[in-house]
Amino acid sequence: MNEDADDETGGAQPAAGDARDLKRRSGPMSVARVLGIMEMLAAEPMPLAALAKQMSAPKPSMLNILGELSALGFVRRDENGRYLLGGRAFRLASMMSFSGSLSTSVRTTLIEISHALEAAVSIGYLDQSSRGLVYADRYGESSAVRYVVKFGGQVHLHTRATAKLLVGYESEDTWREWFGPEPYAQLTPHSHKSFSSLYPELVEVRKCGVAWTYSEQYEGISGCAVPVYGSDGKVVAGLGMVMIGEAMTRNRARVLAVLQAAAETVSAEFILKRITSATLPGHL
Repeated sequence: MNEDADDETGGAQPAAGDARDLKRRSGPMSVARVLGIMEMLAAEPMPLAALAKQMSAPKPSMLNILGELSALGFVRRDENGRYLLGGRAFRLASMMSFSGSLSTSVRTTLIEISHALEAAVSIGYLDQSSRGLVYADRYGESSAVRYVVKFGGQVHLHTRATAKLLVGYESEDTWREWFGPEPYAQLTPHSHKSFSSLYPELVEVRKCGVAWTYSEQYEGISGCAVPVYGSDGKVVAGLGMVMIGEAMTRNRARVLAVLQAAAETVSAEFILKRITSATLPGHL
């Protein structure tokens, strides 16, 4: 067995985060030594002799590993002969940190919803200054329907479930402002043309916490949206989805259950990260 093979000896595994335990592993040591070197150099620059002593490893073996890591850019050597982490190590750390970011977590949730419902899903929030809807992220690889928003084009709030949901949680005296001048664009025969016809839906949104659309943006396409809460207890975003209208009619209860469960998960993370409407755009 060569030195780089996986350890299948059944030896004791080191406690995570303790580089000193790595040198006590039985079996092949290359991976353990690399991890130990990286962890020690993350704490402070060290010369070869000190690294070899800490890892209980021969200097020639350590020098070979350090040479490979240097060639790959993960470590470098300063003018005093000490080894330090290299640029590639910091880039890797940055990527690992990003993998736990809010945007990645939200994208994972969208993917799960899309697969569960075979629908196009999104997360959106209201932009107060432009009185518009911002789609922070979308996913629809599992759906026959796609969200389509042309850059620079107008998003008709009166036809979007997420927009109706979020406006419903705004102060009622601002509702009319969000939808702009009447008559509203009639994209299909089912689109609302006036605030008076839309108003009862906004009242229902405030009461029930869910918004629906039925062939309002595109004929035969239905949508649903539920709220996501921030750390201040207020609605900061909406999880929405669109699917073929017939499928929505057959699966309405399941659609709502899946969306609400996902919204609870996202809300919990928003609360944990202390996100509010003011800070949300910087996270997504």
